[in-house]
Amino acid sequence: MLIVTADFIKIKPFLLLVAATPPRLTHCIFPTLPQNSTVAELLADSRITGAKVQNLQTQEPGEIPCDGIFISIGREPATEFLKGGVAMDSAGYVVADESTQTNIEGVFAVGDIRTKVLRQIVTAVSDGAVCVHYAQEYLAKTE
Repeated sequence: MLIVTADFIKIKPFLLLVAATPPRLTHCIFPTLPQNSTVAELLADSRITGAKVQNLQTQEPGEIPCDGIFISIGREPATEFLKGGVAMDSAGYVVADESTQTNIEGVFAVGDIRTKVLRQIVTAVSDGAVCVHYAQEYLAKTE
């Protein structure tokens, strides 16, 4: 189920292709995308069975049957406070090397604010472990 809280949707075309191509998801159904809508209630018995939605413009209710719900809050990095400081790419992600070091000595960037290909919790955790190592090295040499 995909619910769009805006009046448009930005999605990379390959994501729809991958999701709709068997055998990866053999029972993939894309219901009509309710734009300008919000989830009013999750429907479940012993498992998720759907969601009640409400259009934010017309207040019209709706119901979407589904077997699972995945929540995504978007992909805009919360880096506004860093503008004018560390180097950032055109999308607002902090540019850092594989040691997580930014263009400013002693300033490291980890997690989903860093420019990288994959944004998952496992990569954010890995960034943290790498950062600790290099931050300790940096602090040891500056003492």
